[in-house]
Amino acid sequence: MNNKRKRSRQFSNTGPQKVFDLLQGTLGRYGLKRKLEKYALFPEWNLVVGEDIAKVSEPVKIIHGKILLVRVASSAWAEELSFKKQEILDKIYFSGKGLAVEDIKFIVDDPMRLVIKDWQ
Repeated sequence: MNNKRKRSRQFSNTGPQKVFDLLQGTLGRYGLKRKLEKYALFPEWNLVVGEDIAKVSEPVKIIHGKILLVRVASSAWAEELSFKKQEILDKIYFSGKGLAVEDIKFIVDDPMRLVIKDWQ
């Protein structure tokens, strides 16, 4: 019960706060703010790389803190996009999203997964 009293006093003394401020504080406290910034590129992928590239690819995760894994529809697309790697890296950098990305690795996955994504 002592913990409940401390907690309720802590919140009652702070007064009303903006949800954004509470969310920022919580994210920072749990170390998630940096991770969210790191993955900010993912929901913006089609805007950053363009619709043509986005139709055949999707970001999967960031490994070793700086290498972006991108799933592509086929080995032909992996090869094509590897030729455009520096152009894609430049787009990512200038977008301000995924600033930690220093390299891209293209991995071939089930092409139906990317086709189904387009239908949604």
